[in-house]
Amino acid sequence: MPGLSNYGMGEIEKTKIGRKKDVVLQELKDRVEYGFKAESTSRDRAKFMLKFVNVKGSQWPEDEASKRNSDAKGKRPTFEFNMCPKYRNQVVGDMKQNRPAIKVSPESSDADINTAHVMEGKIRHIQHVSNFPAIMDEAFRVCVDCGYGGAWRVNTRYISPDSWEQEAYIEAIKDPFLLLIDPDSKMPTGEDANWAILYESILKEDYEKRYKGKTLPSGSGLQDLGGTN
Repeated sequence: MPGLSNYGMGEIEKTKIGRKKDVVLQELKDRVEYGFKAESTSRDRAKFMLKFVNVKGSQWPEDEASKRNSDAKGKRPTFEFNMCPKYRNQVVGDMKQNRPAIKVSPESSDADINTAHVMEGKIRHIQHVSNFPAIMDEAFRVCVDCGYGGAWRVNTRYISPDSWEQEAYIEAIKDPFLLLIDPDSKMPTGEDANWAILYESILKEDYEKRYKGKTLPSGSGLQDLGGTN
């Protein structure tokens, strides 16, 4: 079943917003369905392009390839000369030589250059512990391949199993098709979005371990957005 990061079953149990679980779940379902309908065409095109560039045999339409492979006169050739990765790698390589970087600058009258330097140093540390260059490179590659996705998120984690101290880190979203962002957002970066949903498919055994004592739902009522697989 889909496990949705905004409202996982555990989070719904612990919610302090005073709403019933069924209200929260219905809101979540409505958002998933609305977001999927708004993005279905662009998602389908992006998945097609991702396969076209990276999966051998995907540059022939399936019906045409099937006809050639089952021709009564003998199997006919379906050659491919995939030039896409070559030019994709050139674009990605150019970005790697000049990766975008965050720079903190003081702007208000209360700000000062020393504080800006400290904040910039903290950001660089978060990027370092997260191996952010690798995350950025992969996200950019996906964008070049299909013009869609390429995502990561900032999360927190405990610095060790026996510590209460936490640190911020950047986490890759390996499959951008598992991320839904408010389609009513107008800004290119999505900063004005009212919601975002990141979900995953989990095995029954993993569900039972994660949510001990919970009955396995017979159906989530949510459309399967589908990842790249």
